[in-house]
This record gives sequence, structure tokens and C-alpha cells, in this order.
Amino acid sequence: VYKVDMYMSCVLGLPQSISQEAINQDFPEDVDDENVTTDGIITQELGKISSCGMNNEHTKLMLIMSRIHESLYPVLKWDEQTYIKIIDFQEQLDQWLLELPLQLSPNYEFFSQEDRAYYYKPNRLLYLDYLLAKIILYKPFIHYIGIDLQKTSFYDFQHSMAENCIN
Repeated sequence: VYKVDMYMSCVLGLPQSISQEAINQDFPEDVDDENVTTDGIITQELGKISSCGMNNEHTKLMLIMSRIHESLYPVLKWDEQTYIKIIDFQEQLDQWLLELPLQLSPNYEFFSQEDRAYYYKPNRLLYLDYLLAKIILYKPFIHYIGIDLQKTSFYDFQHSMAENCIN
């Protein structure tokens, strides 16, 4: 429910119903359901990511996207702190991408049909939401794309953010 609230709030441009501060639950273990038994949890096969583990990666991305949305919409004041937040969010998204398990990384080349069948769809869906998070980050700058930088360099930062949105 919390993830749906975060996601839909960002997509629809609405405030969140549940704040991040209200959630204090740890991420679930990265194990397949069949590894959870009445006798305990059996260690996940080395290198295999469970659906729960993939969901955890998506939740981490949604948390970043939610912070972007909460911080930048509506933008009431553009000042140095706003720009510092934007750079920080860029770094958070880059770090999230770097920390993804290989099978979930956008440019991963699958070695077997079995791996491809298991990871390809989550891989692509995670990447689409990563791109959505970037669009949400850069969208407030899109109107700066029409500025002629030859006439004024005052808007260099804004123009580069607009180009990031288009890319």
C-alpha cells in the first residue's frame, strides 16, 4: 500500500498519504518463498535474486523518487539549496544504479535463456521506473530548453537539466 501510494503520488503529482517517517519496517529478506520453512530460513542460492530482492530494489528507487517529488513539487523557491538537492538526487539515482545486482542492471547481457526468462522483465521494468525518476527530477526545467545560450549563459544549469530530461 505504501509503495502504491508513493508511486501514484509521484505519477499523478499529488501529495503522499503516508509519510516516509511513518514507515519503520525493514526490507524483507532476499529469499525465495520455498526457502522460508517452519524450521527457519534457508540461505538463498548464491547469485540468485528472489522476487522479494527485486522488489526491495524497486522500493529503494521509489523512496528516492518520492523524496524528489516531495522536495521539488511544487517548487516554491529556486535557490542554491534547491540546486544542491537536485545534484544530491542525481547522485542518489546514480548510486542506486551502481548498487543494482548485475542481473537487474540495464545493460546486462544474459548468459542463459533461464536467466533471461527470470530476470528480463524485472530488469526492464526497473529501468523504466529509473527513467521515470529522472524525468520527475528534471521536468521542472524542461521549459529552459528553448533558451538560446549564445545570448545568455545565466541559465546554463537549468538548460543542462532540461537536456537531461530529454535524454
